[in-house]
Amino acid sequence: MAKRSIRELSIEEKSMLKAQFITALPDDTFQQETIALYYDCSVSLLQKWRSHGGGPAYQKIGRTVIYKKRDVIDFFNSRRYANTAQYARVS
Repeated sequence: MAKRSIRELSIEEKSMLKAQFITALPDDTFQQETIALYYDCSVSLLQKWRSHGGGPAYQKIGRTVIYKKRDVIDFFNSRRYANTAQYARVS
Protein backbone atom coordinates (compact mmCIF):
# COMPACT_ATOMS: atom_id res chain seq x y z
CA MET A 1 0.00 0.00 0.00
CA ALA A 2 1.36 3.40 -0.97
CA LYS A 3 1.83 6.09 1.64
CA ARG A 4 -0.93 8.70 1.61
CA SER A 5 -0.15 12.39 1.66
CA ILE A 6 -1.42 14.63 4.43
CA ARG A 7 -3.98 16.16 2.05
CA GLU A 8 -5.56 12.76 1.48
CA LEU A 9 -6.25 12.16 5.17
CA SER A 10 -9.68 12.77 6.64
CA ILE A 11 -10.17 15.22 9.51
CA GLU A 12 -10.62 12.25 11.85
CA GLU A 13 -7.35 10.66 10.71
CA LYS A 14 -5.51 13.95 11.18
CA SER A 15 -6.98 14.35 14.66
CA MET A 16 -5.97 10.80 15.54
CA LEU A 17 -2.35 11.37 14.42
CA LYS A 18 -2.14 14.60 16.44
CA ALA A 19 -3.56 12.86 19.51
CA GLN A 20 -1.03 10.03 19.15
CA PHE A 21 1.79 12.58 19.09
CA ILE A 22 0.45 14.46 22.10
CA THR A 23 0.04 11.35 24.25
CA ALA A 24 3.28 9.67 23.15
CA LEU A 25 6.27 9.20 25.38
CA PRO A 26 9.33 11.40 24.71
CA ASP A 27 11.31 8.57 23.08
CA ASP A 28 8.49 7.44 20.76
CA THR A 29 9.16 7.92 17.06
CA PHE A 30 7.01 9.35 14.29
CA GLN A 31 7.17 9.62 10.54
CA GLN A 32 7.65 13.00 8.91
CA GLU A 33 3.98 13.27 7.93
CA THR A 34 2.88 13.27 11.58
CA ILE A 35 5.47 15.89 12.51
CA ALA A 36 4.41 18.13 9.62
CA LEU A 37 0.76 17.72 10.54
CA TYR A 38 1.27 18.46 14.24
CA TYR A 39 3.43 21.55 13.67
CA ASP A 40 1.42 22.71 10.65
CA CYS A 41 4.40 22.76 8.34
CA SER A 42 4.99 20.97 5.06
CA VAL A 43 6.77 17.68 4.57
CA SER A 44 8.90 19.50 1.99
CA LEU A 45 10.15 21.89 4.71
CA LEU A 46 11.28 18.93 6.79
CA GLN A 47 12.96 17.49 3.70
CA LYS A 48 14.70 20.81 3.04
CA TRP A 49 15.98 20.94 6.61
CA ARG A 50 17.33 17.39 6.30
CA SER A 51 19.07 18.29 3.07
CA HIS A 52 20.47 21.69 4.06
CA GLY A 53 20.61 21.39 7.85
CA GLY A 54 18.91 23.38 10.53
CA GLY A 55 16.02 21.06 11.37
CA PRO A 56 15.26 18.59 14.13
CA ALA A 57 17.40 15.47 14.52
CA TYR A 58 16.11 12.46 12.62
CA GLN A 59 16.90 8.85 11.87
CA LYS A 60 16.64 7.03 8.59
CA ILE A 61 15.68 3.39 8.35
CA GLY A 62 15.78 2.34 4.72
CA ARG A 63 13.67 4.94 2.96
CA THR A 64 11.68 5.80 6.06
CA VAL A 65 12.55 8.95 7.98
CA ILE A 66 11.60 9.00 11.64
CA TYR A 67 11.77 11.66 14.30
CA LYS A 68 11.92 11.15 18.05
CA LYS A 69 9.26 13.21 19.83
CA ARG A 70 11.80 14.59 22.29
CA ASP A 71 14.09 15.84 19.49
CA VAL A 72 11.26 17.53 17.62
CA ILE A 73 9.87 19.29 20.70
CA ASP A 74 13.37 20.44 21.73
CA PHE A 75 14.00 21.80 18.23
CA PHE A 76 10.77 23.78 18.03
CA ASN A 77 11.14 25.06 21.61
CA SER A 78 14.60 26.38 20.72
CA ARG A 79 13.09 28.47 17.92
CA ARG A 80 11.37 31.06 20.10
CA TYR A 81 11.83 34.73 19.34
CA ALA A 82 10.64 37.94 20.98
CA ASN A 83 10.43 39.86 17.68
CA THR A 84 11.23 39.57 13.98
CA ALA A 85 14.53 41.45 14.32
CA GLN A 86 15.76 38.77 16.71
CA TYR A 87 14.74 36.06 14.20
CA ALA A 88 16.63 37.84 11.40
CA ARG A 89 19.88 37.81 13.42
CA VAL A 90 19.61 34.05 14.01
CA SER A 91 18.66 33.04 10.45
